[in-house]
Amino acid sequence: MKVYVGCIDHRYGRNWYVAATEKELLALVAAFCREWWHEIAAADRPAMPESDQAVVKQYFDTRGDERWEYGCEDLPLPAAVIKALMISTTQLKDLANGWDGELHEPLATTIKRNEELLKEEGVRLDE
Repeated sequence: MKVYVGCIDHRYGRNWYVAATEKELLALVAAFCREWWHEIAAADRPAMPESDQAVVKQYFDTRGDERWEYGCEDLPLPAAVIKALMISTTQLKDLANGWDGELHEPLATTIKRNEELLKEEGVRLDE
């Protein structure tokens, strides 16, 4: 399972963030930047960009005293987690089968992500 880990060093210490995707990690870091945007806005009055990537870039380009970095690690899933994923994915498939309600898309997304995690661990569920 891939895990994205980011760290922001700032004057009050260090914040750590962990996410399943790079996009999710960037959203977490962008939330930090938006929370503290008033500090750079007071100095240069820049308009806050729309995209997470642009917010993070402009924030840290402007803040010389703060920085952030990130990396990606491949972590094996513990056997108990694999078993729980297998059981829950099978149950979700049964639930989603033939269901066209508003929860169908979130269920399908969860099932797909679970199957991807299991595949990374070399486990395939029977169709």
